[in-house]
Amino acid sequence: AIELFRQVRGIFRLIGLPGATMLISEMELLSKDVFDERNDDNEIQLAALSNAIIILNHYLEYVHIKQSIFPALLITTINELRVIGKKSFVAESSFFAVNLNVVRDFSVKSSSAVDLSDIPILSRRLRLMYQVGMLGVFKGENPKTNFRLMLRALQRIDALCGDVPMGKLWWVATGAIEAFVTETIELNNVRKSVFGKIDRQIKLLVHQGEQVLSQDPPAQLLKECLYFVSLADKDDDNIVELKRAFALDTNTYTDS
Repeated sequence: AIELFRQVRGIFRLIGLPGATMLISEMELLSKDVFDERNDDNEIQLAALSNAIIILNHYLEYVHIKQSIFPALLITTINELRVIGKKSFVAESSFFAVNLNVVRDFSVKSSSAVDLSDIPILSRRLRLMYQVGMLGVFKGENPKTNFRLMLRALQRIDALCGDVPMGKLWWVATGAIEAFVTETIELNNVRKSVFGKIDRQIKLLVHQGEQVLSQDPPAQLLKECLYFVSLADKDDDNIVELKRAFALDTNTYTDS
């Protein structure tokens, strides 16, 4: 079976199916683990492999009928195998293409005149607000209310920082949280991990202040947030602005 997975991986790579190539690679690696361990306690691994084979078969039928490769359909199954193999999540935006070199138009957004040296002190309280909301979301306690708490914290951080390189992250992250507030995209463990990455950037703002503001935001985090925005099918003001600025309105599919 491992040898057959390897052969199929080569075929998928040759014909240009990146999602299927990534999935079959994870299936091959998990199969090797099962083979090398050689014990009877492998029900979870084998069940995951069986499920992946079924999903892959359905996916190939989809590609054949629709004549569209749409690799994002396989991300959930890929991550299920990676969790069992004790590996980190693959970003949902792995197959998402977007131009991140967009300059924000501040002529349509007023920002508070705040001394940059005061931002670490002011952002400390806002980080606590964000964390309280995030913890509530993780616990499944009144998610919409807690998402709104996270959103308010990011909106205030965005207003505080104004027109600085790192400000692009707060702008984009605000849109990402709005996508959850509108209840048009669902919550999962991969998406929860993105909230934690945003919190770590706020932490840097608290501890390093002006030094962080002058840095460019992490490209991968921007991409993940913009992917959430692209999936939203209810257009609040900030979501509309982001979709227009980053040309996300060409996306033809929603989260569902």
